[in-house]
Amino acid sequence: MEDGLYNYRCMTRHRYTGETRQSNSARLIVSDPTNSAPHILDSFERREVMASHRVELPCKASGHPAPKYRWLKDNRPLEPDTRFRQSVTGLLIERAQPSDTGTYVCEVWNGYGNAEVVGRLLVKEPLKVLVSPQKVKGSVGSQVSLSCGVTGSEEYQLSWYRNGELIYPSNSVRMTGQNRENLVMAGMAKSDGGAYQCFARHGKMSAQDLVQVILEGQKVQYFDIDK
Repeated sequence: MEDGLYNYRCMTRHRYTGETRQSNSARLIVSDPTNSAPHILDSFERREVMASHRVELPCKASGHPAPKYRWLKDNRPLEPDTRFRQSVTGLLIERAQPSDTGTYVCEVWNGYGNAEVVGRLLVKEPLKVLVSPQKVKGSVGSQVSLSCGVTGSEEYQLSWYRNGELIYPSNSVRMTGQNRENLVMAGMAKSDGGAYQCFARHGKMSAQDLVQVILEGQKVQYFDIDK
């Protein structure tokens, strides 16, 4: 390293008087890099992105010699895709798709060791809600079961409404499932007929769907909810 063969000084000059001063000399010592195992500098545990948007999964490491990188998704080497690009700071994914959701591993290694970054990517779609069955006809005293399917997010809050009024669990009303997505009503009274809505919310996103439960000639009513 030729820069290490010379002595260096700092010289200053006064703007108005022209007087100059000089520091003591110093020598720059340039040494070869120390061999070292990779050390993670930037990582991630979870990323969320809307479908069709761009996202970066950070993975950057130091080490000497310069470490190499390899990405895996759900424990398999990442399939070649023109939307995926390894950058100096991580993995760039263009136009993210719901199928890109999964657990990603960034493997980093050189001749002196290895390290890894593990994180989960969730590609979200707009919330969609579908209640089934879409139309229910029954009689007084019967049992009615409705199911609410939600897509677009793994996490959401769910509420049930009858004719615009929030439904609460009771002796005759049960809500089952991890997010109360199943509504089971026993001993239906004639007043229990009408419009049933499932309303889902996640952050700023929301969606709903409606079905009609008709009991013994009851008139169909329509309601809209904006909670």
